[in-house]
Amino acid sequence: MILAALAGAVGLFAWLRDGLGWRGAAVASIAYLSAPYLSFTLFHRGAFAESLALSIAPLAFFFLHRWANNGQWGSGVAYVVCHALLVLSHNISALLLTALLALYPLLITRRLAVLLKGWGLLGLALGLTSFFWLPALGERDLVKIERVFVLEIFDYRRNFIAPAELFAPPTTVESGLALQPVTRSISLVALGLAVVGVVGILRLSAQRGLVIGALATGMLSIALALEISRPIWDTLSIL
Repeated sequence: MILAALAGAVGLFAWLRDGLGWRGAAVASIAYLSAPYLSFTLFHRGAFAESLALSIAPLAFFFLHRWANNGQWGSGVAYVVCHALLVLSHNISALLLTALLALYPLLITRRLAVLLKGWGLLGLALGLTSFFWLPALGERDLVKIERVFVLEIFDYRRNFIAPAELFAPPTTVESGLALQPVTRSISLVALGLAVVGVVGILRLSAQRGLVIGALATGMLSIALALEISRPIWDTLSIL
């Protein structure tokens, strides 16, 4: 799990170095390693599958970025492999990140042809892993999967976050407790760094598409954690 976290930081550095330089990429890698959710996944949940997915995702974005900008098919093949490994490592992460990977070429190149070819690579990755996800979606009525969803932890209706909780400050850790209560708020330090980063990077016209896409993704993710998004969850059963 430690190696997975370090691999994710290296992949993030490689991905962002082209557009932000090595200093910006280094700051991003440090932010990745110090992100509260990564610590939560590693030390509280011990979720190896999700840790693996979080380490593979930056590599997938790196190779997709290289392919979209340079058209090198070696990078395209590496992207297909990484995307396939992402799907096989953690299905929930793959569901979220596949949508971002599908739109990524349009954010950085604004060329429809590159977007369509990127979808072709995405299709190859999904084809390689169809033995895994196709039965999971198509044969749900043959197993008692509903027994999983009756658990409160998997019921989205019981897991929405109040706006006040979302931006709450950190809570004091009590070292005597075996299981610490989990604060589900956004890191205020990370939020402040994000604001500073956005203000600075918007001055670089070449990266505006990527920044706008990142902002939209962040705002959508926050909205999906709030009660106002319940109609979306009720409508899209795959969520």
